[in-house]
Amino acid sequence: MAGGRCGNVALLNVFKRRQIYAFFTMIVFVCWYFEGIIINRTKINYIQKKQQFIDSKYHRKCLKVQLHSGQQKSCIGPVTSEIAKSTIAIRKKNNCENLLVSRASQFWSDSFEMNSKIFKHSGCYRETSYPFISGDTFRAMADHVYDETTLITDWSKKVQQISDGDIVFLKTDYLCDFFSLFTSISGRFILVTHNGDSSAPGRFKIFLWSDKLLGWFASNPDFEHPKLYPIPIGLANTYVSHGNMTIFMDALGKDVKPGANRNILVYINFSIGTNLMQRSRALSHFRNFTRNHLAKLRTPFYQYLDDLGNSRFVLSPPGNGLDCHRTWEALLMGAIPIVLSSTLNSLFSGTPTIIVSTWEQVTEASLRAINNSLLTTHIPAALLAQYWHAQFLSVRQSLQSSSVIDRCMWVNCSRTASLRCEQ
Repeated sequence: MAGGRCGNVALLNVFKRRQIYAFFTMIVFVCWYFEGIIINRTKINYIQKKQQFIDSKYHRKCLKVQLHSGQQKSCIGPVTSEIAKSTIAIRKKNNCENLLVSRASQFWSDSFEMNSKIFKHSGCYRETSYPFISGDTFRAMADHVYDETTLITDWSKKVQQISDGDIVFLKTDYLCDFFSLFTSISGRFILVTHNGDSSAPGRFKIFLWSDKLLGWFASNPDFEHPKLYPIPIGLANTYVSHGNMTIFMDALGKDVKPGANRNILVYINFSIGTNLMQRSRALSHFRNFTRNHLAKLRTPFYQYLDDLGNSRFVLSPPGNGLDCHRTWEALLMGAIPIVLSSTLNSLFSGTPTIIVSTWEQVTEASLRAINNSLLTTHIPAALLAQYWHAQFLSVRQSLQSSSVIDRCMWVNCSRTASLRCEQ
């Protein structure tokens, strides 16, 4: 009898364990199922917001962006001559032309974005910020990707697959690892470095004289060369909270105010810890301007974008790197960023950006004198993925057949450089 009872108890315990296991398995399945629904709804919401933004703000069948050429007109107006001389961001007066991105074209279709020949490296966790630019948007355009998602031990074989005209994306943190394999590359290629705060080319600038390198598109450039092209840091990548494209599209649809209706003169929202000297100096100079807005730390992202859309000027000092997401977010929301002069200056041509040598050059009176017409809903071409893809193709076509490099200089210098990665 006792043995029978013990057997029944053991059987009951097994039955309970199976019930518990089945219960938890069901919970995991339910969580996975509803997570998929949430992701799909978020994606649908993003697409709807994108279409709503295009339909309401621009021509029904295209994203219309003003590109300007011809005679320049200063965006500063009756501002001090020092600021006028320092400002490269300029409105252009004559010969305006339209850049159209058709809704019916492959550049607009989300299914095309995921599977196209242009966006080769876009996936669920590394989506682009199309139609705008971001590090992962540049990444998706490349033929080859070298970053934290690829095994460095496989790079020695992968670089041998680089062919003439290929676009190579390299995370800036891996410059040393990539260029240590440079001699194994036989094709002539275009290099894009991004997704890092480090400057480029740094000590690897010697490779700009190699005829293998058709052109180098770099975020945070620290050198000037005919084959080195600065590119914007752009928007944050979509996998971080402040790169959420649904929030961007929602903000663009409702939060961009005409210049005359903006209540904030200078918007200030940054942590001084990433660049103590420049950011504390900027904060000290601008914090006493009237009608400025010194934001609280950890402002919700939707509130931050709303503030940008209600600001005339946005203070954007350098942080960990030369460039800041804030600069491009401000331009997207129709505000005028104030930045320090740097090797990024050429990026701001054709945008309403104030570039100064020192923060003290800017006075409250000079900012108030700037015409509200500079606050525009037109999106600068430098923020568009389509624009930069066209630049890549242009470099490929113009440089692929040229060979104006001094080979003797390259051979001698490359020997001395020797890629001392251990330093």
